[in-house]
Amino acid sequence: MKIVKKLLLKIYYKYHELIDDYRAKKTSDFLKKYKRKNEKVVFYLETPLHNNLGDLAQYYCIEKWIRDNLSEYDFLKFNAYDIVNKKSDFIEYLKKTYTHKDIIIFQSGYTTTDLGGVHDELHKLIFDNLDNPYVLMMPQTIFFKNNKRKEETSISYSRDKNLMFLARDEISFEMAKNMFNNISIVKYPDIVTSLIGTFSNSNGERNGIYVCCRNDSEKYYSDNEILNLIESLKKISYIEKGDTTIKMNPKYMRNNIEKVLYEHIQFFSKHKLIITDRYHGTIFSLVSNTPVIVIKTNDHKVVTGVDWFKGIYDDYVYYAETLDDAYKLAEKILSKEVQYQVPSYFKEAYYDKLLELFKEKTNYL
Repeated sequence: MKIVKKLLLKIYYKYHELIDDYRAKKTSDFLKKYKRKNEKVVFYLETPLHNNLGDLAQYYCIEKWIRDNLSEYDFLKFNAYDIVNKKSDFIEYLKKTYTHKDIIIFQSGYTTTDLGGVHDELHKLIFDNLDNPYVLMMPQTIFFKNNKRKEETSISYSRDKNLMFLARDEISFEMAKNMFNNISIVKYPDIVTSLIGTFSNSNGERNGIYVCCRNDSEKYYSDNEILNLIESLKKISYIEKGDTTIKMNPKYMRNNIEKVLYEHIQFFSKHKLIITDRYHGTIFSLVSNTPVIVIKTNDHKVVTGVDWFKGIYDDYVYYAETLDDAYKLAEKILSKEVQYQVPSYFKEAYYDKLLELFKEKTNYL
């Protein structure tokens, strides 16, 4: 049995290696043929390949922001795995062709970390191989377990005096100030907040509670604890349970992201209340004009993310210290009269001003 398992694993890894190499070769072929149409290029790096709707919502919003604000640039986008694969020749291409009229934009999220993936490796390849490139790092959560990796990241990022690092919570902001020298560090909300206030309610009647909970290493509560909460909530409301990592082909999701995203928000808007331990579950709730109770995860990302909404959406965002608190808050919210209409704020206050802030902080052009 062990031999069969080892053989299957070997086949699995070989298959994915061949897929990675095939994709990298396609990237290499594209770069050999590509000719600039404009003087300036924006490189959007680390586009997501998986089916996490939060990350894909960031992808949608970043691409929209680029097209709205940098329309006079050539626009190229690449995923992280192709870039770090030497067979793509991406780093060599960038070393030969990058100019200081170009802008590099990194994907937002949990990418300044040593928890897995190749994102931090990619960042260091860029900073270690280019001479002070103009880089806009969309809002990041920072987390390192390994001090050596953290120190390597600190040295690499600090090389780039033309980097503007956006931290999406207070803890990441303070960590960035301690880790990095000679770069611009700004606390900035997740770009998906720019969708809040843009969604019209459906005409259908709202009903019940949607419990949107993760099933990964970041979760704080066990499956049994969440199930016990659901059983208690069933006494006061109809309940549905799900997650923002959805069972759908990632390529289809990426190619149809606007449709998939708004269908998901439409689903949120059919409920009277959301309970979630997902950071983007919280934001999707607000986009769908729905009150949300936020419960703990194993790190600071979700809890500190709630701080952005204090004083702005106090009638819609609630934090529960315990699951008992979550139940009591649910009772309270369901008994209230709710307008189910959340105004826009973050787009105007932050993302309409981001390009000018980048130019100011980095002296770009």
